[in-house]
Amino acid sequence: MSVDRALLVELHHLIAEAASVGVEDLAAGRIGTTYPPEDVLTPDEIDALRALALSPAARSGLEKLIVGACGDAFFRFFSRLDPDPAGLREDFHDTWWAWREQREKARS
Repeated sequence: MSVDRALLVELHHLIAEAASVGVEDLAAGRIGTTYPPEDVLTPDEIDALRALALSPAARSGLEKLIVGACGDAFFRFFSRLDPDPAGLREDFHDTWWAWREQREKARS
């Protein structure tokens, strides 16, 4: 695997990990943000987030939404870096499958 593809596979891992940690933190009442680099949550927002009762299905769905939003941001960013559809954005999409295969092997 080329270095570029290996980095894209790692990016998928980092996105999934960030979503998982974010949802775990939310479920545990640890509410905060690291981006953007300012305090963006109001006290009312923090209270409302802490009041959420997340079922396992809601956690899973929320993780998928976060992963999707992060992935979309990278896809659009890569489209701006390389407008060629066969370039970075296509590689980003294709390497998800390589990441998924690595994840499944690690779980077994």
